[in-house]
Formats: sequence, C-alpha cells, structure tokens
Amino acid sequence: MVYDANLIGGVLGNKYDISILDEVDSTSTLVRESLKNSSDPSKNFLCVANNQIAGRGRQGRSFVCSSGKGIYVSFSIDINSSFEEVVSLTTFAAVCVVDSIRRLTGKNVGIKWINDIYLDGRKICGILTECISEAGFLKKAIIGIGINLYPFDVEEELSNIVGFLEPTEDIRNELLIDFVTDITEFSRGSSSNNELIRKAEDYSIVLGKQILFNINGISYSGLAKSINSDGSLVVDCDGKNEVLRSGEISLKVVSNEK
Repeated sequence: MVYDANLIGGVLGNKYDISILDEVDSTSTLVRESLKNSSDPSKNFLCVANNQIAGRGRQGRSFVCSSGKGIYVSFSIDINSSFEEVVSLTTFAAVCVVDSIRRLTGKNVGIKWINDIYLDGRKICGILTECISEAGFLKKAIIGIGINLYPFDVEEELSNIVGFLEPTEDIRNELLIDFVTDITEFSRGSSSNNELIRKAEDYSIVLGKQILFNINGISYSGLAKSINSDGSLVVDCDGKNEVLRSGEISLKVVSNEK
C-alpha cells in the first residue's frame, strides 16, 4: 500500500470517513454508495485507491488508470446552492489542485477549462464533479480527481494526449492531503472567490487563444477572454460574448496549446 493511513487519517479524519483501498471499480461510485447508505446526513466520505478499474471522466468517458501510478481519489462535500454553482466548484477544485502541485513540485501546470490540468501540452489530471440534489438545490457534491504521477502504457491514440507529473519523490500523501484540505476549506466559505478567480485566470492555458467548442453538436469558434466569478468562460465570437457554463461543452485550443 502506497498510502499512509495514519498520516491521511490524522489530518483528514475529523472531516471524512476515509477508505484506503488497493483496488476499486470507481472511487466516486463508492463515495456515492456510502452517502446513500449512511444514516447520518452530515457525514462525508473520502475514498482513495491504488487503482480503479472503472474510472469515469466527463461525458461518460473512461478515465485511464494504472495500479500505483497515480492518485485516484473521490470525496463528498456539503454545499447548498443551485445547479449553476457546479461550474464554480469544478473551477475552484482545479485551482486548488494546481496550487498544490506547484507548491510541492515547482512544475508549471495549468488548467484547460474547465476540469483538465496540463503539463507540457499533455493532460496529467482530470476532475469530475457530481451533484446530489434535493428540490433543485445541491446538498452535497462528489469531487473525483485522478492525477497521473508516473508513466504507464496507454493506447496509441492517447500517447500524444496523456502526460505524467513525474515528481522527483513520492509526494502522493502530501499532495492528496494538501488539495483535499484546500477544496474542503473553499466549500466551507473560507476562501476568497476573487482570489480564486484571479488564480483560475493566471493558471488558464486557454485565455487569449482561439478555441473551438461544441454545444449540443454545433461547433463554434472564438477568442477565450476571461473567467467570470462563477467559473464560467467568456468567449468572443465575432464581437459577441458567449458565456460557457455547461460541463457538457467540448473545447480545444486551435493552436499553441500548452
């Protein structure tokens, strides 16, 4: 087992019911089931695994994993807001992960809106946020984060897309504790939205670039201009501002993607 249960539990155990597993179908699925079966609605859960064999990404895609080669974690948080806030939550989770990676490795990772983290032009991390609602309002959210730490074999069509953080030492315990703590504090209202949006813009690899995006099967192009206070992306499409909020949007940079 590559995770230190005593270290993780010592820091996060007062906030989460923690499961540290060798292998699981999906950490997010396990957290969702734990919430469903819990008799205590105030309880939150965290699951981290050495490997997940049915990891999920956006739009029903699979998330490529390899045993012992990454961080695969999901955790629930309390949140009372409308469905529109999920974009904001995903944006801020990405900021927290980038903050942690930069602090602990010094590597210049950046965010491809809305939930992918890149290093040297390749995706090293994906974030998936799922909502649990009641009467149209979010009561809890499950945040799943997968980070590729060390190289593993991927299919040929992904070889120019998937990247790896490759830290000089094994920092997975410290890294996990760092970003989970930051995201938890944000969800409790302990962080400034203005500061997080400024970081989201600083860390963005799409702002100032021509992008292509797809909404409901229709393709558009424009210049990525800014990120709003709710985490949405403002795009100039021939002089008309389009505001991208949906997590179902597919987006790519036309050229010079970092």
